[in-house]
Amino acid sequence: MYRPNYSVNENAELAFQLIQEFPLGLLISASLGQIESNYLPFLVLKEQDEIFLVTHLAKANPHWKNIGTDAVVSFLGPNHYISPTIYIDKKNVPTWSYAAVDVRGPVELITDRDGIKEILNKTIHFFETKNQTNWSYSLPEQMQKSLESAIVGLKIKITKIESKFKLSQNRSAEHYESVLSHFKEGPSPKGREIYEWMLKSPR
Repeated sequence: MYRPNYSVNENAELAFQLIQEFPLGLLISASLGQIESNYLPFLVLKEQDEIFLVTHLAKANPHWKNIGTDAVVSFLGPNHYISPTIYIDKKNVPTWSYAAVDVRGPVELITDRDGIKEILNKTIHFFETKNQTNWSYSLPEQMQKSLESAIVGLKIKITKIESKFKLSQNRSAEHYESVLSHFKEGPSPKGREIYEWMLKSPR
């Protein structure tokens, strides 16, 4: 990931917060010259001193058969078009503000039923809680077996994480404040996300 100095985020806690708020990641891997990519919802798991991303995909999806040994998962957080009209000095050009996190690491395939069930239960609990709903994985046993036999779990050990927060940090103080004010007061929900992440990110 290309990251000019002003956009580099070294705060790992903030990076994981972005993943949890925007958990739909783009899984990218290469094997034998073939590149595969798929969007999947990911869960962050901590086990002792190691951190993993876990997800699952359908066995009908050939990606799991060609996933290779390592993968990248890319998460795009808040993002928004920046018009020159936002700046105090209008003699500027448009740009795009965004926050993103790339995660890399070795991939482990989870094919046993207990392992798949664990991934499903933890994932369901996280997203049901996050969305203030209360569905549980309490389907009939035969239905569970059928569902679990049709998917493969993925567990990616995080060995490298890169964050890029391109949120007007390279602008003058007055331009930065004008962008902040624009998105704080504006009607766009996505603009409000930019405002909130500008406040979280060091300048």
